[in-house]
Amino acid sequence: LPFSNVPLPPSSISLPPPSFFVQLVQLPSILTVFAPSDNPIRPVQSDSVIVDNDSMVAKIYAGEGTPVLSALDGTVKTVSFDEGLGGSLTVFSSDDIEITYYGLRDICVERGQPVVQRSILGNMQRDYICVKITKAGRPIDPFDFFGIKANLG
Repeated sequence: LPFSNVPLPPSSISLPPPSFFVQLVQLPSILTVFAPSDNPIRPVQSDSVIVDNDSMVAKIYAGEGTPVLSALDGTVKTVSFDEGLGGSLTVFSSDDIEITYYGLRDICVERGQPVVQRSILGNMQRDYICVKITKAGRPIDPFDFFGIKANLG
């Protein structure tokens, strides 16, 4: 052993008390920290959201050109362009949820491409985008889906 000949200090030597404390804590694994979230995020940060109660389409306001993010992990199911609506795309998640985003420009994903939550899908063409969410083909209330509390005051 390379350190076998190192003499130990005599017991009469007193060492100063440590000036710090070490506390060991259990942290989540790296996989847990970077795992995808089951909680959807809003496609754009906004304080102004209007939902049409008949169609369950949300109109989310933010600045023109704002990046639009994927609310969940999934696969791009469709990408299309309409003169009046601008670009639109649908992302299908493993939970049988489809989110369709309307009013996009500069779309940077293509059909069949996997996306992770918070991936940039494109930019807002106007000062708002429209979002429709379905689960197994049935509309979901965007306020509930995104955890938005309605301001009824």
